[in-house]
Amino acid sequence: MNELKDKLREKGIKIRSEISKQKRKDFELKIISLFLDSEFFIAPNSFFCYQSKKSEFPTSNLIRELTKNNREVYVPKVISDTEMTLSHVGNSKSASCNQEPDVAIIPALAVSKFGDRIGYGKGYYDRWLARHPKCARVALVFHAQIQETVPNESYDIKVDFLLTEFGIINCKTHRT
Repeated sequence: MNELKDKLREKGIKIRSEISKQKRKDFELKIISLFLDSEFFIAPNSFFCYQSKKSEFPTSNLIRELTKNNREVYVPKVISDTEMTLSHVGNSKSASCNQEPDVAIIPALAVSKFGDRIGYGKGYYDRWLARHPKCARVALVFHAQIQETVPNESYDIKVDFLLTEFGIINCKTHRT
């Protein structure tokens, strides 16, 4: 299964890197607009959001919008080879978070409409999500990253929703 996951990781990186700068910007604006108009934004107060790197869906503008709207925002901080914690964005709260955020915004290289996701393979997000089962799990992805199936193992944690440039997919409705 690891070989298949590695191939999907390569494919996901290739797909993301082939999106032009202009399309990437257009898709970012659509997805952020969808997010800010969605149930994920209106009621929740606290958000955990990855900080994008390389060709990942860009999150800096979303983080800025969340803080501008007086939401508590936390970003991941790697503390060991296997664990991460949350660090508060801004100066108003303590440096780390011991509570469970309302919404977790998770990165992905490949996803399925069932909520299966593949990241870079270190398991940081799966371990963190396993300890925080109540927060809504949202992946911000480009539609081209959605695969028919994504292999998963018992320790892989599914996301609840996908936000793409074409809309919101409720993964829970696709599960059997």
